[in-house]
Amino acid sequence: MTTAPSSSESSSTGDSDTGPLGTTGGADTQGDDTETTTGWQASSTTGESTSTASTSGGTGDTDTTGGTTGDTETTGSTGEAESSSSSGGPDLPDAMPPDWSVTFEDFDGYAVAPLGDGTIVVGGREGDIGMLYILDATGDVLSTHPVDPLQWELPLENEAVTGLGLLASGSLAVLVSRGLATDLETLDGVFEFDPATGEVGWSVVLESDVLQDQPDFFEQASPGRTDQLVTTDEGDLYLAGHGFTVQTSTDSPTQDWSFFWIQRLDPSTGARQWIYRRPFTPGGDVVYRMLINDPLDRVLIQANDTNTSSGNCFWWELSPQTGAWIDTDFSIGTGFEYCWPGDTFGDGNVGAPAGIYTDGANDIHVGGPGGFEAFPLASTHFADATKLYVGGDDAVYVEGAVEDFDADALGRIDLGTPPTSELLLAWPAAGYGVPSPIRAVAFPTGGVLVLRATDDGTALEYRTTE
Repeated sequence: MTTAPSSSESSSTGDSDTGPLGTTGGADTQGDDTETTTGWQASSTTGESTSTASTSGGTGDTDTTGGTTGDTETTGSTGEAESSSSSGGPDLPDAMPPDWSVTFEDFDGYAVAPLGDGTIVVGGREGDIGMLYILDATGDVLSTHPVDPLQWELPLENEAVTGLGLLASGSLAVLVSRGLATDLETLDGVFEFDPATGEVGWSVVLESDVLQDQPDFFEQASPGRTDQLVTTDEGDLYLAGHGFTVQTSTDSPTQDWSFFWIQRLDPSTGARQWIYRRPFTPGGDVVYRMLINDPLDRVLIQANDTNTSSGNCFWWELSPQTGAWIDTDFSIGTGFEYCWPGDTFGDGNVGAPAGIYTDGANDIHVGGPGGFEAFPLASTHFADATKLYVGGDDAVYVEGAVEDFDADALGRIDLGTPPTSELLLAWPAAGYGVPSPIRAVAFPTGGVLVLRATDDGTALEYRTTE
């Protein structure tokens, strides 16, 4: 793995008071769609707290607020980067070393959110407990905030913070995944968190909906797994995931039907404003993700249709105000067998890697209702691109296989003629079916933050891109 230069390992040990994870009350109900709760009870943790971080990019003492207090030792970067894997595997392509990095041991990180003042929030899990870390702009930990126990009158079930989004109020919307064993039970929750005070505002759980309840027929829709939490520049709040419908009648056994769902929540209360469900066709639709297209005032659903042999990378459209279906497919028509998760640009266009299963996705397709343009990546590092991100100033980032498929990487792409790329991070190819170590990518002004899994925890890395 391409790594940052080695730096001193440091720890911060002392009394830890995480501050209250209290609540100002539950969310308002809106019809039968949203059930509210009283949120978290005020809680704090005191005692010895030890955090270990490997950082580079600055020196100084850190006095944390609302969390641990103590000295955090950091060292500057030498500017050198390793170009081969530590396991003795093939040499990796040269990649850009980070300006600074911090490693969290025994912590699984899944989400990162840069705030407007330079503060960074990282969410994940330590053991069975969801956890929030608040860092300054150089990677020093300012405070830690466990989000357990959940006061939803539900048992502790492997909570993890898996999504973060900035609201217009300056607070964060926080998605908590709960690994319950029973499918029809409540799985996930969302709450409002003020990073300045550590306090929790509204909180809601995402519960099953009874669709029909008749003497001889019962139908229930479970939200299942929540995959995305997205907020817009205006602070609008959306969730998306995969669920299933259970139907039981006196004449037939229970049947499960999977569907993709999107919900819009009121950012001031957490109440559900609308929900949209799209059932899967067996052997047909493969829905990747939700995209919020502010310039076109649309909610887009990216999908492939495996019933067709080509040209099946497309977006469906919903009204952000009502969740109603808009019957004007936002299709790319690539002529390829599939496309991978994409992203939106500031002008309303969308982009995605597209290709053929046997040869890899080595084209980037960008466009909108007015037409599309393809950018082949054969002349760059990437032999296969499996995910596209759009950062600040519409900069394009791609994740996927590089060179002879011996390594995977995250790189910045210049969509010129021909496109060129600069690798930010590279690691040995893990093989088919093994998840990427990259957990989240975020774009503060002038840079990029990468949250990735390591052998014993999670690393957060920052690189200047301007």
